[in-house]
Amino acid sequence: MQTALLHNGNAVNTKEYDESIHGSRLFCIDKNCQAPLIYVGKSSTMNAHFKTTGKGDSRHVKGCGFYERLDILESVNKTKEYQTQMSDSLSETIIRLSMNRIDPDYQSKTIERETKEEKNEEKS
Repeated sequence: MQTALLHNGNAVNTKEYDESIHGSRLFCIDKNCQAPLIYVGKSSTMNAHFKTTGKGDSRHVKGCGFYERLDILESVNKTKEYQTQMSDSLSETIIRLSMNRIDPDYQSKTIERETKEEKNEEKS
């Protein structure tokens, strides 16, 4: 898991998590699960992540998006559920993509520009 809920209900990502700032009480982002999580720091072979310990209450419950592998339709539905559930605590990032180069109908505009050599010749 790359995202966890703090004890106050705010979401935190592994890249910004700091135990001294956020504390150690972390929970699963699935509203039906809320399993306690631990933070596993980055190593040479693995990225930082949150996980359950598998002991006591620290287990995902059936129906949680992290309980077992999901097929593509289930994962899209769970992602939509998580986005609506956490829409208040997440900031919106807008990314603009130019798809013109892969559009077969797009014709780029050619602009004729003078080279530096042509400009220097005109000045002389």
